[in-house]
Amino acid sequence: MYQRGAFAVLVKRVAQYEVPVGDATTVWAVPSPRTVFPARGCTAAIAHVVTSKLGLGTPHFRLEQALADQDMALDRGTMSRDVEHAGNGSRGSARKGR
Repeated sequence: MYQRGAFAVLVKRVAQYEVPVGDATTVWAVPSPRTVFPARGCTAAIAHVVTSKLGLGTPHFRLEQALADQDMALDRGTMSRDVEHAGNGSRGSARKGR
């Protein structure tokens, strides 16, 4: 079945292990890796927003409308914070190289 490319929400599953400790059983979960962006967006979505905003000059309200057409609710404030966070990270690494 053909499905047009779009953003999709994936279900994240975390492995859990039951470890017997004495008389009780303790459940341990595998720790998740630290994310680059602490916001709720994944790096692919943030890369799309940054490329559309800075590379193509698309305003955030148009990006919000385009994502809403794909049933993805991403508001302008979150996009602004993610773009700012991405810019701060790249400027910081560029300064270290000087």
